[in-house]
Amino acid sequence: MYNCKGWEYSNEDYLGSGGQGVVYSARKVLDDKEYAIKIVDLRKYKRRKDKEKVKKRFEKEEYLLDLKPHKNFIQYVDKGKCTDEIYYFVMEKADTNLSKYLSQNKLSFDEKINLFHQILDGVESLHNNNSPIIHRDLKPTNTLMKEGIPKIADFGIVFIKDETARFTTTNERVGSKIYSHPDTELGRLDEVSCKLDIYSLGKILYFLLSDGTDLHRVYYDKEEYYLPYIHHDPRYTVFDNLFLWTINLRMKEIIGSIEEVRIAFDEACENFHSFPNRVEETIKLGHALFRKCKHKEGTKCLEKAVSLEPNNPYALYHYGRWFEIEKVTEEDTEKRIKYYEKILQNENFTDWYILSIIGKEFLQSKDKNQGQQIIEKAKKLKARVYPAITIATEEEIRKYYKVSFR
Repeated sequence: MYNCKGWEYSNEDYLGSGGQGVVYSARKVLDDKEYAIKIVDLRKYKRRKDKEKVKKRFEKEEYLLDLKPHKNFIQYVDKGKCTDEIYYFVMEKADTNLSKYLSQNKLSFDEKINLFHQILDGVESLHNNNSPIIHRDLKPTNTLMKEGIPKIADFGIVFIKDETARFTTTNERVGSKIYSHPDTELGRLDEVSCKLDIYSLGKILYFLLSDGTDLHRVYYDKEEYYLPYIHHDPRYTVFDNLFLWTINLRMKEIIGSIEEVRIAFDEACENFHSFPNRVEETIKLGHALFRKCKHKEGTKCLEKAVSLEPNNPYALYHYGRWFEIEKVTEEDTEKRIKYYEKILQNENFTDWYILSIIGKEFLQSKDKNQGQQIIEKAKKLKARVYPAITIATEEEIRKYYKVSFR
């Protein structure tokens, strides 16, 4: 059992480590309440320069003691020295971190949204401080959970805007590799802005919505990471723009404030709940599922698209097109033709590509004269866009179809 200025802890009380120190569960003498104590031992650093840097960062973290309390970042209780080379912080003890919390609890969409709202509140409080504070190491393991409330923690490498002293060396990486902006990989940035935290927040939102996947780099739109594919739910496409404005390799294209993040986030959540009006994304996902040979899931998406807008020509086209996925009966062909006929009733429909496919379908299975007329119309429409070329060959059409999300 160790006693550090009245705070008792032992090796068996180990909670974790990170940044500059090791964290234990601790109790105050004559007090049964549990706290967390962070021990920073300078003796493990051999070079004087390293010791001095860790000491300075400890003193910077001291600054957090004087901050106005906020329910969404961890509260510091005490700080000081056990010896000349052993420093300590005492803070409220959390139940777990966000990463473990998500793996141990099956959260609803709204519960995840509520957690992210609270994390935004905590970061906004730091950014809006009299001397703005950039955390620089936001990630799920640094977001602690206490009684279901997320609390931002580990302020060892915060950047305080009004300070002139910098302890990060030119080639020293700051923050987590996955959750920090790639620009930090090469070392210290001359200009530190809130965009570093906003990038990390985009990654944390993805982590929540994906049920615990760490998103490497910015590949939120790759098939194995894309939320609509993972959940088989086209509603998640509403977060595409928010991810584009947060998880972006180009720092200048990242949203400039937490307030802007909140506005975009609230809009995405509202669109998620009102998604039945967004038929285009439903079609897009259905098409993508067919490309991955998920015919059952794709059919459901396209059925939904047709039910949302029964006269939408693209919904009718893709749902009708599904019957060509496998060998079909004459009855299936007739069903497909019926959907195509509904498209032809729309005189304002001018998509030459789709009309060319419908024309070929009519040539093969119904009225050849009508099929030829449809193809001639498609040729004229295409000529307006591509005057130098004629109607696409069957090979070109199939090639186009494989890459098109129309």
